[in-house]
Amino acid sequence: MNDAYHCTAGDLATINPESLSSDTTVSDAVQWFDTNGYDFAHVTENKEPIGYVSREELIDVAKDDTVKEHRKEITIDEILDSETGFRDMLNALYENEFYFLGGRNQIAGIITRADINRTPAYVHLQVHISQLERLFRELIVSKATDWKTQVPLHPDIIEDIEDRYNRAQRANLDLEEIFYAQLSTQAKIISSVESCWRSCGFSSSEEASSALNDVVDLRNDVAHSMPVLQNTNRGILEEGRTITELEQTYLTVRNCINELD
Repeated sequence: MNDAYHCTAGDLATINPESLSSDTTVSDAVQWFDTNGYDFAHVTENKEPIGYVSREELIDVAKDDTVKEHRKEITIDEILDSETGFRDMLNALYENEFYFLGGRNQIAGIITRADINRTPAYVHLQVHISQLERLFRELIVSKATDWKTQVPLHPDIIEDIEDRYNRAQRANLDLEEIFYAQLSTQAKIISSVESCWRSCGFSSSEEASSALNDVVDLRNDVAHSMPVLQNTNRGILEEGRTITELEQTYLTVRNCINELD
């Protein structure tokens, strides 16, 4: 994959994030969090970081306290390398809601789960999904040449594909009909034809159908600039796509590419 599409933690993080002075009161800090839409911030004293606080924890303590009294130490567990790749970043953000970039004595950036909804992540996902669509088409051409009769597709879908194919033919574009099928149609063909879903590394038609439906949903959100991370919690029972589900769908995309490429 071209390095230009290699999305790292540094690409998504807020660089040189604002901080709270150690003598800031809890009341002022909570108001600052709410005004700026932040959830976490590092605390500084004499311009040096001495720890961090979260809005959620501050709302339950005495309002006249200073943030210094409630700061937590910045440890290696809260630090992420700016060159961390997208897959490892998703895995890290499953474990913790945020990370600082830099070190204990220098904070160069901060990344939270919500930052997954930034443009570099969309570009990264779009490139991978586009590559997967190309490989799916090639797979269908190779192993499911009779897909229009093999797979029970709605007549309107077939008609739309044939119409676009015929218009392309009149424009002297020599491509197979499957190249004019949407990803959702490709996914249905692949999950219905055993030689196809096995080639992608799935163990059953049902597994392929469920996993590829999630890929189609992700592709639609990327294409329409909708949030790819819809819930910043990590539990799989939450409403909207969680970090857990996004990581699994991304893994499906990468695994299929590795199997087919």
